[in-house]
Amino acid sequence: ENIPDETLDLEPEDNIEDFGLEEISLDDDELEISLESEDDISLDFDNLDTESFVDVDSINMLDGDHTIDIDLGDVMAMTDGDNVLSVLGDSGDTVNLDDSFISIGETTTVDGNEMNVYEGSVGGGDTGEALQTIQIMIDSNVNVDGF
Repeated sequence: ENIPDETLDLEPEDNIEDFGLEEISLDDDELEISLESEDDISLDFDNLDTESFVDVDSINMLDGDHTIDIDLGDVMAMTDGDNVLSVLGDSGDTVNLDDSFISIGETTTVDGNEMNVYEGSVGGGDTGEALQTIQIMIDSNVNVDGF
């Protein structure tokens, strides 16, 4: 199926191959979402049923030029308790982060890829909730909108 150049809305009953998603796989307790399509995919995690995709550790954008929109709540909802997400890709890919994230000016290496580190936090202060740090590590080759 040809993937339209538009935002995808995923539901639990959807066949992921219909959306150009290569796989959603569990490997050594690490869940990875892989995008593979010659067509451009734009994935907005605000429209993702996070009950279907929990404990995600990484998003791997392969063939094609892809765009994902993601915010603190998305990362918190889809990751496990450590609230850390890795995004791999290349110069044709873009991650649109909301302004809740800040670049902490650090890089790290994940599976041989240099990653820029962005953080945000929720809770703490007068909320009565414990402060939680949310971290997203994005391949240094990927365009990050807003930074």
